[in-house]
Amino acid sequence: MPSILNPVLVVPIRLWWKRRSIGVAGLVATFVGAFFVMGGGTLLSPQPLTMEQRVLFGVIFLFAAIYLIPATLRINRVGIFREGLAPPMKPLWAIAREPYVIPWEDIASLKLTPEHELDKPPRRYTVTVVLTSGLRIPFTSETIGQRFKSEVQARRFYSVLAVVAQELTASGTVLVDPADPRVAQALSVSGPEGGMYRRTLASKVGITLGGATAVIAAVLYRLGPAPYWNVWLSTMYLGGVLFLWSLLSSNFLKGLSRRIRG
Repeated sequence: MPSILNPVLVVPIRLWWKRRSIGVAGLVATFVGAFFVMGGGTLLSPQPLTMEQRVLFGVIFLFAAIYLIPATLRINRVGIFREGLAPPMKPLWAIAREPYVIPWEDIASLKLTPEHELDKPPRRYTVTVVLTSGLRIPFTSETIGQRFKSEVQARRFYSVLAVVAQELTASGTVLVDPADPRVAQALSVSGPEGGMYRRTLASKVGITLGGATAVIAAVLYRLGPAPYWNVWLSTMYLGGVLFLWSLLSSNFLKGLSRRIRG
């Protein structure tokens, strides 16, 4: 794979880092928590933590870091390049590659479900990539749309991959060239941008409610009576989690009202 790649349809860097920001926020919270624990908890708690509590929290933070670091680095910059396909997630052995791109010659088959004409891509679809090694890599239009934050780009992604699938079926080789009339047609697919990938009402409510709860609980924790310290501390943590989750997840609780009505 050459060091310089030629993008055809690729997620912008800012959106790629926004997707990774959830894991980055988790890592920051983990390291801050570990810093407080190493200090005996006196930087945060009115009462110092016992050795048993420090060990327990230290183990929790260690396992959180072990999980979050590879999970964050595995988030790939999705895209189609002249040289190959960048899937949504990387295998563990390729987490240092930015981006991880599968060369076209390593792809044995590519199936799009359902199958549509290039100029009429479906709104929802599934992609199944099978490598020559036998490894299967499935992903959906929901994943692509969330990464691009665009329904139109998700449809264009489908159309370009449809060209790739045709070439794999016909000749077994792939050349994705924007100058190719079929690729140019796929990249020109348009349509209305609906609200599928906009921030949900639940996300907005979660930001407001979680932030207010965390701030109020933090004040009460520091100024309130000692018997309620644990209550306010737990409430502050819950509010903070709700705030960060809602802030970093624009599709937070998407479709909940529809499921409740159904």
